[in-house]
Amino acid sequence: MNTNSLKLVFCILMQVFLCISISAQNRYMSVIDKFVEKRKQYESISYDMVLLRKSFIMEDTILSVAHVDMVRDQKDTLFGGEFSIAIEDTLWYGYDGQKIMRGEIESSTLTIADPIKYPGVFITSTWVDNFLDYGFIKMGQGPKSLLADPMIKATFSDTMIGNWPCVAILFNLPDEGEVYNRTIFMAIDTIEYYARSRMYSAFFQGSEQYTNWWFKEPKYGNNTTIEKLDGSYESTFKQIEQYSPDTSYEEKPIEFDYAQLTGKIYNKDEIVNLSDSKANFIILDFWYTSCYPCIKGIPSVNRLYRDFKDKGVAVYGVNMLDDEVKSKARLEKFFKNNLIEYTSLMVETTVADQIGITSYPTLLVLDKDFQIIYMEDGFNEDLYEEVAAVLNEKLK
Repeated sequence: MNTNSLKLVFCILMQVFLCISISAQNRYMSVIDKFVEKRKQYESISYDMVLLRKSFIMEDTILSVAHVDMVRDQKDTLFGGEFSIAIEDTLWYGYDGQKIMRGEIESSTLTIADPIKYPGVFITSTWVDNFLDYGFIKMGQGPKSLLADPMIKATFSDTMIGNWPCVAILFNLPDEGEVYNRTIFMAIDTIEYYARSRMYSAFFQGSEQYTNWWFKEPKYGNNTTIEKLDGSYESTFKQIEQYSPDTSYEEKPIEFDYAQLTGKIYNKDEIVNLSDSKANFIILDFWYTSCYPCIKGIPSVNRLYRDFKDKGVAVYGVNMLDDEVKSKARLEKFFKNNLIEYTSLMVETTVADQIGITSYPTLLVLDKDFQIIYMEDGFNEDLYEEVAAVLNEKLK
């Protein structure tokens, strides 16, 4: 076969391959279009969900199962509709447009909250929020919105989820700071056009964090009400109370005598008693291994240590949540991935309640009399500048 013949064969093969690729792409897009359009035709959805969650650094996966009923209501500005979430035989969450409810099955206690005063209570920003299919209730474009983003790369394939043939889409998302290999996986069945599975995954310091949603027995409908929200289910609870936020932590100042704080230096047999410190100022950085904001704050505390260690300032990391023996592997991984230049103290967990630290990270600056002269709870990008300003003023 001469050169011209080879070129002709190559061109024909390329055209065939291109036609096959275009045909497959059109088929995949057709499934997505049918999925989006079908969801718009109905006003309600019900499903059983298997939810798998794992956070950065944590070793175990948490599994939860729930039955969910949702009814769309475009007039509702909080959630976009009403819902009922029954988590196994332990918890129930409901929203009827007028109140948010949390039921504890074992104690037969129902707590009712006003959604106007407390819109984020029980659901929003908690793990329970994962059970709600916001794409349905708010009539989102689903995978089409991701496909329209030029920064996101997508690949298609055919797969099986249980007994259902599905189109699988893997979206590769841009890195976000130190979080990398961010992906979203979605599988839509090619028979009834339901979302059968969805997964978000990301990596940080070699550890994966993911949430995996498995939709079991999904069913669309045009229901306008949810059975458990008709009032009869509420009456099955023996104790009904109104939600009132716990503000005791705001009203109660930290009264712990920090001169009595004692901790074991990580991976050593040496004990540190703050009462023995001769420093003019002491910085305490409260952290634990599964706290991502704590990790983000380490460079600032390292910088404070480097700049003030020769100026009469002692710096300690204080861990009251991780057990040095039980969490040995997790701690080793943490210190391998995060350079901490200052001394890390492992403190008995019973001390946590005495000190009253309620959020992490929390950073305190103590004077030589062990009185707090600066406090920051949560991650603060300007932490170094703020603490340095306080110390420089005091060191004049």
